[in-house]
Amino acid sequence: MSNVGFLLNLSFPAEAHHVDALRDVVVQAVKQAGGDETRARDFAEQVAALVRESTSGLARDTPLAVAIDLGPPIQAVVGGRTVTLGPE
Repeated sequence: MSNVGFLLNLSFPAEAHHVDALRDVVVQAVKQAGGDETRARDFAEQVAALVRESTSGLARDTPLAVAIDLGPPIQAVVGGRTVTLGPE
């Protein structure tokens, strides 16, 4: 992975249909940081699962904050919880 030093902050309503779009953004971000397709998709799915878990029980108009840090290490912070892409 390259040392990209990029931080993406997103906020969107806590609605399930936003998860697919976020997953696609994470895949592209990881690939831009030098991750291969499989690792990018696996990490994006972990982030999507955390988003789904975090939106469960929230009102639809409640904003959910997500931060994607292309580090290194590559991390996603969703509702105060962090998921990290481990080394290859």
